[in-house]
Amino acid sequence: MTYRATLDRVNVPLGLRSVGHAILPPGYRVGPRRTTFVHVIWTVRGSGQVSLGGARHVVGRDMVLVCPPAASHCLATWGERMWEYRWCTLDGAWSTLLLSALSLPSEAFAAGPCPEAMFLELAETLRDPSPEGERQAGVAAYAFLSHLGGLASVRPEFAGRGRARVLLSRADAAGELDVNVKSLADAAGLSRSSVHRVFRQELGVTPKRYLDSLRLQTAMSLLRETDMPVAAVAAATGFANANYFAKFFRRKVGQTPSGFRAERHQP
Repeated sequence: MTYRATLDRVNVPLGLRSVGHAILPPGYRVGPRRTTFVHVIWTVRGSGQVSLGGARHVVGRDMVLVCPPAASHCLATWGERMWEYRWCTLDGAWSTLLLSALSLPSEAFAAGPCPEAMFLELAETLRDPSPEGERQAGVAAYAFLSHLGGLASVRPEFAGRGRARVLLSRADAAGELDVNVKSLADAAGLSRSSVHRVFRQELGVTPKRYLDSLRLQTAMSLLRETDMPVAAVAAATGFANANYFAKFFRRKVGQTPSGFRAERHQP
């Protein structure tokens, strides 16, 4: 992480205070603490929960939360996986005014994959402690907030991006196949009925059917291409119970998992 040389003093209307990268393990918690700066969080993977005063926000993958100064600011991982995110803090007389001027939402919003190069560039501007360096860091901070304002302005968040696939991305479905309708709804800040409607409109199937298809495809690949025990395949594809997985597999494929695996040895 990189900090401005004078954390307790800002000499420009908008100051870039700090830039960093965090990976929090499951069950980890930071705070609560009082903050006097704007804190921008952009999730790379996993999910986190941010408590600001009495409000709680879940910040899933590819989502951004812009936190104003708060009397009580607390961060924690959400779920049973680590939370990786990049962040920066801003201060100065314009820092909170710009949140409203740029129409930045007070809740977490979908912004796409975290632009890690942009955060590295922000960090680089902090390495110059001179007055001119502080001014340039402020210019970079304004450009960053403007970029976020542009991303937020395209809401409804899913417009033109394939809303169902954005939902899957938010819940880390690519690598976490125990995702379900509830976790999709929680990650996107939507009701379950809204999630069902999005999948019906864009994919023509229910979320459960789509997720079951993903699990089945992954299970078939693991059974054919690896020697993992059936119970391990079940766990890897989101089934807590190997017996239920076997019944599910037989209903969908017409064979037991072991019978399906045995066919790979046939000429």
